[in-house]
Amino acid sequence: MCLAACGGSSGSGPSSQAPTITAQPPGATISKGQTANLSVTATGTSPLSYQWYQGSSGDTSTPVGTNSSSYSSPPLNSSTNYWVQVSNSAGSAGSNTATITVVTPPANAVPSAYMGMQMNGGIISQQPWPVVPFGAVRLWDADVSWSDLEPTAPTPDFTNLDKWFTKIQKNDPTADILYTFGRTPPWASSNPNDTTCGFAPGACDPPSDVDTTDQMWQDFVTAVVNHSVTSTTGHIKYYELWNEIDNPPTWKGTYQQTARMTSDAVQIIQSTDPNAVIVSPSVIIESSDGQTFLGNYLSTLKNNYPTALSSIGAIAFHGYVQKSNEPLQAENIITYLEQAKSILSGVGLNAKPLFDTEASWGDTSVSNPPFTDPEMQAGFLARMYLVQWSENVSRFYWYQWNNKEFGTLWTPDPDDPSQPGTVLPPGIAYGQVYQWLVGTVMSQGCTNSGSIWTCELTSTNPSGYQALAVWDASQSCSNGTCTTSNYSFPALYVQYRDLAGNPTSLSGQTSVPIGARPVLLENQCANPKECAI
Repeated sequence: MCLAACGGSSGSGPSSQAPTITAQPPGATISKGQTANLSVTATGTSPLSYQWYQGSSGDTSTPVGTNSSSYSSPPLNSSTNYWVQVSNSAGSAGSNTATITVVTPPANAVPSAYMGMQMNGGIISQQPWPVVPFGAVRLWDADVSWSDLEPTAPTPDFTNLDKWFTKIQKNDPTADILYTFGRTPPWASSNPNDTTCGFAPGACDPPSDVDTTDQMWQDFVTAVVNHSVTSTTGHIKYYELWNEIDNPPTWKGTYQQTARMTSDAVQIIQSTDPNAVIVSPSVIIESSDGQTFLGNYLSTLKNNYPTALSSIGAIAFHGYVQKSNEPLQAENIITYLEQAKSILSGVGLNAKPLFDTEASWGDTSVSNPPFTDPEMQAGFLARMYLVQWSENVSRFYWYQWNNKEFGTLWTPDPDDPSQPGTVLPPGIAYGQVYQWLVGTVMSQGCTNSGSIWTCELTSTNPSGYQALAVWDASQSCSNGTCTTSNYSFPALYVQYRDLAGNPTSLSGQTSVPIGARPVLLENQCANPKECAI
């Protein structure tokens, strides 16, 4: 017989402690289109699990985020509440409500929709949604082209398009959608055995009835627009009428055929969805062929289909700037934009918004030296976004988040594509540039003194915020080492942030090292998580 004095106990160790929240997630005020960063601190027996929710404390109807003590919201267009529940084996604790108040920035501030993104079909099959914020999605090389939706007959299968609608609605409901037409299916192609097409035989040739009824094209446009209008999960706001009409591997139609198809599509879209915005077919403005096709196509519209011309709501171009065996410089886009603007002025479209619907560093082997360094890629991305906004480009859709060859920002886990994978330095830079730009006003265009470029930014949130993006286009990076020059900065700036989000105090300094990757000088902290003062 053993009594209590024998030393027995009912437990094997100290009792578990339920979670206690020691630092509540704070509220914040952000500009429309910005993201909110929330965090909580809790104690209790490990492991602790975290579930964030949208809504007031106790409302579990809308779970968001992952099992983490921090949460970054998608871009917000209206004030939103969040809270978090912390749990372990001994119990749970709910946080207070954190209110994110969204204020409207000045009308000329950079909108979230300027930061566009493109993703391939891996996202709707098994890959996770991008972790960086963006305000607009272009659906191209996304398994929803004409030949994807009607591969064998004029009976559309919108399964993939609906998957995109659902993904966007779930992960970034404020992002609007641009759908790009392209890739004639073989059953509709005027030359279905044309192996010079880049995607599949016949995909770059016009429909076989384009010179008579153009009915096949009209039927497909009608089906897409009707599906968008009646969808309960997503809605196409912008229709880009073809991809790269100047590029023979993607399109071999004549000016007249392209104009005819434009006119037919315009009538269908406007009658079915009057609020949709029609975007011109894209051209590559770096090439003389692209500029020539743009001018002749628009002149054909003006002379033969003036109503269609006036109905175009935005002008699409592709802003690739690489040239064979030459160094890659983002700032070269300025020259090509000025040339394109001159063409638009000639047909009375100079006031239309400009959409760069596709660009990146492109094929890394084309440039000399080959553009393979990830830090140079990060700098190129940032410079393209800064310079194009300075040149009055309204949208820039990066190509492409998960592409294996062009503009890669993220790579999947080789063992399990559904896992988080790896965000590459240019992908991290994309998220930083979003935070730098959205909600700010570029008080004057980017300017240069030799190879030194600067872009001034201001914001009313936080009040009196001033920043200066600065870089030296003559510098470079290789194998993890970047060259720099010294930049003497105005005394109002107290810290700078780099493209990885690292803050550095400028206390006691009068100059800062700058290189191919822009840094952002600031007169105060805009993001408490990235503050060195």
